[in-house]
Amino acid sequence: MKEKAIHNDINSATGHRNKYEIWVQILDLCSREPLHLSRIINRLRLKTSLCREYFSFLLERNLLETIGKKNDGSIIYQTTMKGKEALNEFYNLITNFFTPRKK
Repeated sequence: MKEKAIHNDINSATGHRNKYEIWVQILDLCSREPLHLSRIINRLRLKTSLCREYFSFLLERNLLETIGKKNDGSIIYQTTMKGKEALNEFYNLITNFFTPRKK
């Protein structure tokens, strides 16, 4: 049964990103430079309500952190060391499974 749930969550065939892809994109963007929510929403073309849900998830797991506010009051986010480790693990996993093997 669990396998079916995983397949239902993957929408790549339809051109839509799933939550895992969006989590990775958020962590990747915020690991390059600290950003505020509106900048991330614009770059990733996300709905504000969904983005807040994803941010709550990442913040609760200490993968993302707030580091201050800009003059306009918007919160600045950056990827934590734990988040960077998660990104590395993700990229290693993808590389190991999808890189063609030499014969």
